[in-house]
Amino acid sequence: MFLNEETHELSKEIDSLKIRLEEMERLLDDKVKQLQSLCKHERTRYYPDPSGNNDSFHSCLDCGLEKKRF
Repeated sequence: MFLNEETHELSKEIDSLKIRLEEMERLLDDKVKQLQSLCKHERTRYYPDPSGNNDSFHSCLDCGLEKKRF
C-alpha cells in the first residue's frame, strides 16, 4: 500500500469516528435533557452577572440545568 493510500484510509477512519462521536453526543445530550426535565430544581444557585449585562442565571445543583429563572 502506498503512503498516500494509507493516509487516505486513516482520514476516512477519522471521519467515520467523528460521525459516530457526534451521534453519541446527541444521544447523551437527549438523555441529559430528559433527566433534567424530570428534576424538580429544588436546590439552585444564583450566578450574578458582574458586568451588569443581564447575563445572570440560576443553576440547578442536582441536574446542572442553567436558566434565567426557575
